[in-house]
Amino acid sequence: MPHAVFVHQEEKIVYTNPESLKMLGANHENEILGKRIQEIFVIEEVDRLQDCLERLLNGESLPFCEYRIKMLNGRVIDVESNTVNITFPIRKECWGFCF
Repeated sequence: MPHAVFVHQEEKIVYTNPESLKMLGANHENEILGKRIQEIFVIEEVDRLQDCLERLLNGESLPFCEYRIKMLNGRVIDVESNTVNITFPIRKECWGFCF
């Protein structure tokens, strides 16, 4: 089964795959790329998400977490996500979300 994948760097989406486009109701990656992560996650989830990212930065391994995210049409959906720290040479820290 394909998974929706986002890569988030400096609070912005820098990569999205076709499954994540479908999940958010987007027709093209340009509708998602550059969006702040706070535009995708429901506002009540942002603090918890930031806490998870801090824990990852400190070397913790996290279990799958449930979040609520917003589709482009405003509909809120429940997702289960695995978040990992991704390090690219010469780039700042990146976070990968797999739904």
